[in-house]
Amino acid sequence: MKIILKIIILVFCTITYANSWQKPIETKYLFSLNDYIPGEYINHNDHNMKNMDHYGHGPIQSPSGFMGGHSHKAGHLMFSYHLMYMEMKGKLLKGSKGINLSDATSYMMLPKEMTMTTHMFGIMYTPVDKFIVALMMPYTLKRMVMQSRMMPMTLTTQETDGIGDAKISMGYTIFKNKIHYFHGDMGFGLPTGSINKTDPTTGKHYGYQLQLGSGSYELLPAITYGGNSYGFAWAFQMKGTFRINENSNKYKLGSRYEISTWGSYKFFNWLSSSVRLNFDVQENIKGQDLNQPSPSMMPGHDPNAYGYTRFDGLLGLNFYPPTGTFKSKIAMEGGIPMYQHMEGIKRAVSLILSVEASIGYSF
Repeated sequence: MKIILKIIILVFCTITYANSWQKPIETKYLFSLNDYIPGEYINHNDHNMKNMDHYGHGPIQSPSGFMGGHSHKAGHLMFSYHLMYMEMKGKLLKGSKGINLSDATSYMMLPKEMTMTTHMFGIMYTPVDKFIVALMMPYTLKRMVMQSRMMPMTLTTQETDGIGDAKISMGYTIFKNKIHYFHGDMGFGLPTGSINKTDPTTGKHYGYQLQLGSGSYELLPAITYGGNSYGFAWAFQMKGTFRINENSNKYKLGSRYEISTWGSYKFFNWLSSSVRLNFDVQENIKGQDLNQPSPSMMPGHDPNAYGYTRFDGLLGLNFYPPTGTFKSKIAMEGGIPMYQHMEGIKRAVSLILSVEASIGYSF
């Protein structure tokens, strides 16, 4: 499955960018960037499209967690903020099966709970029609509580925070008609997040999950199909994260593949709701940070216990406040995994939340 996903993503993105050099299609364009690009609006100045109230004059109803599906003309500038929160307080999983603490004989310490909070700040600009560029910078806080397998009441807490890996994205829309669109994009991850966060009591690096970045340069391709008609909107997206190089600590995070699809309905000009399904596969780490404790200490130090497969279901609400010449959006989304399979032994993800606020202006 992982190999198939990788081939599909790479082939479609290659076709997308190859076609981008062909003669442009004489129509308006709908943009949908990858992992970190926030939602926006359909061009309000297009008076040549039919069904204006249902397609040409409504906001794209993309959920905040999807962070894509927007369109505008050249000269549009947008600032965005995303709050992303994940909670891992579910049962202890070995593969997809729940186990007791005493059964996890491979490790001395096991996670009791973990939370990750990311504040993502973004700026996006459209220099010309069809082409969009963006910069996203995260600030992340991570907290993990561990317990001893032999003495479950003995708890240890580890926390890290700081700047994560920055992302630069470029997107190009290949095709759009009155209902459907097809878009490809390519992002680049920069290793601005630390991979050397250290436990002051031991002098050793914290586990891989508590580090703030990958330490590697990354390719972030994505393809998106979507549509919008008579108050309904939908999209399907495939995207990948591919680490290019081994980092300075002699390891490389595994590739990640995501398939996401959503549908929504606009009840009023200022309100829409959505349902989204997300399939997420993370591969294990290649190599090992030798400045971490032994992998047998706990799963967080085990490069072969980093991966997972997860299938999430999420519900969302989008609000579009009236802000005059500015275009604004406030959105929230929450959900839980419907299926998860862990490499090694880890706590199950129990809650996924995201909030988005964005404001844009066309010059």
